[in-house]
Amino acid sequence: MRARSLPWLVAAIIFVGTAGTGAAQDLGGYYGGMAMGGLVTNQTNITQSAIGTRGEQDAAEAAQPSEAETAPPLRYTPSLARRRSNLAGFVARLRAGDPQGATALEQAAASGDLIESIGADLARYGLRIDDVADAYSVWWVNAWLGWAGDTSDQTRAQMAAVRAQAARAVAATPSFANADEAARQEFAESLLVQAALIGAATKQIETDPAMKPQLRQAMAQAGQGMGLDFAAMRLTSSGFRAVGE
Repeated sequence: MRARSLPWLVAAIIFVGTAGTGAAQDLGGYYGGMAMGGLVTNQTNITQSAIGTRGEQDAAEAAQPSEAETAPPLRYTPSLARRRSNLAGFVARLRAGDPQGATALEQAAASGDLIESIGADLARYGLRIDDVADAYSVWWVNAWLGWAGDTSDQTRAQMAAVRAQAARAVAATPSFANADEAARQEFAESLLVQAALIGAATKQIETDPAMKPQLRQAMAQAGQGMGLDFAAMRLTSSGFRAVGE
């Protein structure tokens, strides 16, 4: 999702002359201490399955309950009180490594509902802010684009394909099955905020090419924190696929 489509200036405020790539990288470390940490632990195997060649199901697998019957709920009912608490947590996390970026995010958060603003952009792709798989797909795409230095826009069909992969990844994570609404909202909103920061940093390399290696390194580290090797995958019209496939 290309940064130019964001209707709000939070990320630009943070990245132009203040935080650089630090904000996105610092917030990336936030995942480790979350209730959804199991997603990080299992992400490598899950992603390999998601982007690898998916052959025919064998008889034993076909006999299992359908994904729709067994998958945990991906959506949640947003709470404004939780959202304010989440944003305060994001700011506190950023402040430890990037005081300027944290202050910029805090000021922007005070000016309006950041998550709802992001939602207006997501709607163009048929995505929602109250769905963990939607949030994860946006983060996944933006992080890979940042790593690749790719400022192109994506199609609605392409985002839908990645969303399906993200939904499988999340649903296959055991710890997610017991996640309550608060945990789902916290995880989704952290992904959405970071995706916006990454998108703005990626957009900035159009006018500041010297930033590209720094962004690539930061995104490689962020991907590793989620068990993802961006060098091993490519973004196609049908979602992520393994390099060479």
